[in-house]
Amino acid sequence: MSDSIQKQVLQLQDVEIMNSLGDLKQNPAQLANYISSQKAKLYNQVVQDHSDTFQKTYGDMVRSNDTINNTMYYFVRNKDLDKLQSAVLGNAQEEAEAASFDAQTGKRQVEVNQWTSSNKQDTLFFLQLMLILFTSLALLLYLQRLGGISLPVFTGISTVLSIALILTLVVRAQYTNKTRDNKYWNRRRFQQMGGPPAIPSCESVSGLYNDVVDTVSSVDKQVENQLTNLGNSVGAAVGAFNSPQQAALNAASRSEANPGPETLLAYGHAARAVAGATR
Repeated sequence: MSDSIQKQVLQLQDVEIMNSLGDLKQNPAQLANYISSQKAKLYNQVVQDHSDTFQKTYGDMVRSNDTINNTMYYFVRNKDLDKLQSAVLGNAQEEAEAASFDAQTGKRQVEVNQWTSSNKQDTLFFLQLMLILFTSLALLLYLQRLGGISLPVFTGISTVLSIALILTLVVRAQYTNKTRDNKYWNRRRFQQMGGPPAIPSCESVSGLYNDVVDTVSSVDKQVENQLTNLGNSVGAAVGAFNSPQQAALNAASRSEANPGPETLLAYGHAARAVAGATR
């Protein structure tokens, strides 16, 4: 409804302008004065609207520049705070790693001492068996010299004891090298278990540090994208405000020679376009 009323008003204005132009055609002097006055009025209006629009756009640009500067200051401040937090996190990570290393080193040293002590005891046990064997062979040899036992009996007993000692050495060596756990002396390692477990590390602190670095990088990229979009929006706004006024000025400059009724209608439409763009 409002659009139809607006069209009717514009048509009535055009009819009134055409009637006035028909009256002015009979007096060329008045027609020239009318055209000059309308041209000057339109030109002054376009220049004033262009100046007002420029001032408004310039003020918006200044405020946008201030906003960008404040955003950059906040960004720099956040970077400083991030560096401080990274330093604190780095110190905490180093302390955690040092404490974990000290605890693991002390625990491992105790395990090494226990394994070495047990291995020495096992070696001592085999040496004791050798001492018992040699003592027994010496006693049997003494009895064989006295004639208490025959040579075949002495040879048989010596052979059995020697084989038992050799088997004991082979079995214990095989068990230590193949089956005994390399970390705990009293633990047996089966084939399904694989090798000894790996030393645990401080994965939680390292993961937290990596998450913080990724978050800061994503925030930096988002801030840079927002600043670029803001600059593009300001440039587009300046171009949008300047385009109607520039078009009106071009139309006025092209119509300076041989004005007629169509030119006056163009002046009226240009003036309404400028007023609508300003609003």
